[in-house]
Amino acid sequence: MNRLVGATTLPVDFYMKLAESMKCPFRTGMRVEVVDRTLVSRTRLAVVDTVTGGRLRLVYEDGEQEAQGEPLSDVWCHMWSPLLHPVGWSSKVGHGIKLTGTGLNQLVHGGGGVV
Repeated sequence: MNRLVGATTLPVDFYMKLAESMKCPFRTGMRVEVVDRTLVSRTRLAVVDTVTGGRLRLVYEDGEQEAQGEPLSDVWCHMWSPLLHPVGWSSKVGHGIKLTGTGLNQLVHGGGGVV
C-alpha cells in the first residue's frame, strides 16, 4: 500500500463552500430583465416561474396565454446566464426594453424583486 506522505487534502470547509456556491439566488415570482430571444439588442421583463436545480423558467410579462392557461412566451436559462439582469439594468446601460403597462409602473415606482 502506498503512503500519502505530502499529499494535499481538501480543506475542512470544502463541502460547506460547495453547498453555498450552489444556492440559487432566484425565487419563484421574482422579476428580472432577460435578453429578448427574438431581438437580442432588446430586453424584456420576465417573472421566474420555476427553479429546477440551477435552471430557471422565465415567463415574459407581456406574453399571451394558451387556452389551458399555459404561457406561450417563456424561456429556460441557467441561473448564472449573462442573459439575466436585475430590474432597471437596461435603463442604466442605455439598452432598449419592451415594457408592458404594469412593468413600466413598477420600474418607475421601484417595485419588484431585484437580483
